[in-house]
Amino acid sequence: MRRRRKDPTINVQRDLEGITQKTPSGIVRTLAKYPRGKYARLELNTESTQRLLEEIEMDPAKKNSDALVAPFSPGEIEKAVSAGRWKKAPGSDGLTSVFYKHIWEISLRQMVEIINQIFGRDTLLQAVNKGI
Repeated sequence: MRRRRKDPTINVQRDLEGITQKTPSGIVRTLAKYPRGKYARLELNTESTQRLLEEIEMDPAKKNSDALVAPFSPGEIEKAVSAGRWKKAPGSDGLTSVFYKHIWEISLRQMVEIINQIFGRDTLLQAVNKGI
C-alpha cells in the first residue's frame, strides 16, 4: 500500500517585515508582495548606460553584409557536398552524396555556376520546382 504524500498546502508564511501570517488571505498577500519587494525597480546610471550602448555595435549584419551576398566559392560548395551522409539523398531527386562526390571533379565549375545563379537571384526560379 502506498503512503499518502503530506498535504503540500502552505499553512504559515513570514512576510517581508518578519510577521508570521497564518490566515489564507495573509499568506496570499505575503506571496503576492514578495516579488514586488524583492525585485523592485532599480535605478540606472543613465550616463554609464549611454556609454555602454555607444560601444555596442547595434547592427552586426551591416559589417558582414558583403560576405552574406558574396557568391559561393568552390571550396564552400565542396565542403557542403563532403558533409553529406554517405548514402543518403538530401532531396527528393534521389541523388546521394556519393553521386556528387564521384562527379565532383568533372562538374565542379558547372555546379558552382548553377548554385550561384540560383542563390544570386531575389527569388527562386520556377524551373527549380518543376525540375522534380
